[in-house]
Amino acid sequence: MGDANIDVKPRVRSADKDKLHRFLATNQLEQLIKDSTRITADSSSLIDHIYCNHPELYPVSGVCDPALSDHNLIYATRRRHKKDLDTTFIRGRNYRTFNEEEYKESVRNIDWSPVFTSATSTASAVAFRELLLQVIN
Repeated sequence: MGDANIDVKPRVRSADKDKLHRFLATNQLEQLIKDSTRITADSSSLIDHIYCNHPELYPVSGVCDPALSDHNLIYATRRRHKKDLDTTFIRGRNYRTFNEEEYKESVRNIDWSPVFTSATSTASAVAFRELLLQVIN
């Protein structure tokens, strides 16, 4: 992405543009920006580029005139991948009737030995979680 200083508008022919097109074809890259990025009173050129190998992941791209320079801003918005997740149920707890003293007493009475005697830290963490959830639930 950036100011390549090679005009890739269709009407322009140059050795640099030919080299760039061969490079893009070899690497299966596509230019996302289609509109002129530098506009003057008597010319326009497309010299600011964004290339990608999966254009379907960039549904929105284009040019924006910030009125600060003779170069327009270029932008692209990337689509996020949505992971296939199993349905997750979130269960809430009602703490309206929570009794702090009763909770503390229940935690004091837990037999924590499975946490301390587990063979691995993962097993200890699982044991800790299960013991605590027994009290909370």
